[in-house]
Amino acid sequence: MAELLRAAGFTADKNLGKRDKALMEALSRAASLLIEPDMRRRVQHAEIAARIAPIVAAGGPVVLLQPIVDLDSGDRIGAEALSRFPRQWGLPPDRCFADAHMIGEGHRLELLALRRAADHLAHVRGYVAMNVSPSTLLIPECTDLLSRLPTDRVVLELSEHDPVDDYDQLRAVLAPLRAAGMRLAIDDVGAGSAGRATPLPGRSRDTSAVSRSTSARRSESGGVTMTGGSSRRKRCWGLVVLAPVVGATVGALDVIRALFASDRKPFFTSYARMSDSPGARHWLVEAATLTRRAERTMLALAAALDADAIITDEQGSRMQQDRADAAADCRAALERMLDLPGASGFRPANALRRFWLDVSVASRHPGLNPYLAIEDYGRALTTPAE
Repeated sequence: MAELLRAAGFTADKNLGKRDKALMEALSRAASLLIEPDMRRRVQHAEIAARIAPIVAAGGPVVLLQPIVDLDSGDRIGAEALSRFPRQWGLPPDRCFADAHMIGEGHRLELLALRRAADHLAHVRGYVAMNVSPSTLLIPECTDLLSRLPTDRVVLELSEHDPVDDYDQLRAVLAPLRAAGMRLAIDDVGAGSAGRATPLPGRSRDTSAVSRSTSARRSESGGVTMTGGSSRRKRCWGLVVLAPVVGATVGALDVIRALFASDRKPFFTSYARMSDSPGARHWLVEAATLTRRAERTMLALAAALDADAIITDEQGSRMQQDRADAAADCRAALERMLDLPGASGFRPANALRRFWLDVSVASRHPGLNPYLAIEDYGRALTTPAE
């Protein structure tokens, strides 16, 4: 508190006596209860504004695409637009947007991100899923932007982390967009406000994105309700967790293959290119083998679920173990890949670093937990069949 007061221009009077000093200290403690929170808030807002301003001036955050693939055909049917902020901030995108809203810049930042996501429509096949908060969706600038897009190629993702104060107003805004062909998804089902299981009024949502903490099932009315009871849906949820881990690993493998096709050479060697090194080629094969094995495991699990046969507890536990093994293969593959460029692979601008970080974090999701998978599978193997 003393530092904050000095920074604001307050100084001590050295002519004050002990009684005066005691009184002033008592008053300062009382004043700090009122002044300090406001001063800290101002400092926090100034720091956020200094971070956000260059992003806004540059036209918004970087927007990357995460492919969405049909597991039956293997065809890419769309992509999700994901905002990315400077890594040195050490903050996830949702926190960055929340900070922007805290200082009154949230709507502007979300609109800039939507525009950058819309720019990708001209360059990709299928649809593009775009994220927006319910509060930003309600402002005229947002609806005007969305109405000018090819609505049949847009999936609008609303996060239920954010509470909706006026469902009638939200329904009125969404109605003309959905009538024009725009689809609606509810992101992070089961997290935040979604945990209240409050349905969106009117027509049911078109799809849903399951959160990290729960599974979902379709109700008879077509909406999404939350449940922990369906073992099949629980395994589908586990597969949903695994799929982006495998996808990121495949993306990392593409980066490494491009490295082999370039003139990059292994440092401290006489090789002219990375592909000239037998050891480097061996490492590439190991990384590719681990990646393809994880991909085959994922597709086999999807096929088993699509078969719609009865899954016993032992089979379900084995599927859980297979998911964990596939995630471990992905992590091992990334380790092989990172050995090839060496420490330069961890540069913030290197795409390999981004894939490594995503796989390292996502593969440790509870749905892919290896020791719990072993525990459950061991219990199933040693439990007599009824």
